[in-house]
Amino acid sequence: VYIPKPIKITKKILIPTFRHPEVDFVETIVGRNQSNLQTMARDHKCHIYVQEGDRQMIDSKSKSSSHLAIPYTPTLEARCMSSWRHWHPFT
Repeated sequence: VYIPKPIKITKKILIPTFRHPEVDFVETIVGRNQSNLQTMARDHKCHIYVQEGDRQMIDSKSKSSSHLAIPYTPTLEARCMSSWRHWHPFT
């Protein structure tokens, strides 16, 4: 089945920095000069964002941002826009 409309795929990963505070997870994921991040983005044909927890969203107490109050601070988010035949799941 070919679907001409692009499919949006989003996967968010919460990184547990409170368990191992001595390890810099963001630097490991991003890599030196963003080499790991660029390689992952090129391999999966997507845009990858690393975001810190937004204090205003945490303070708003809304259900959509309740996961930000957990002490998993950085969030790795990947967004793909690809057709059905080029689809690569992030599992």
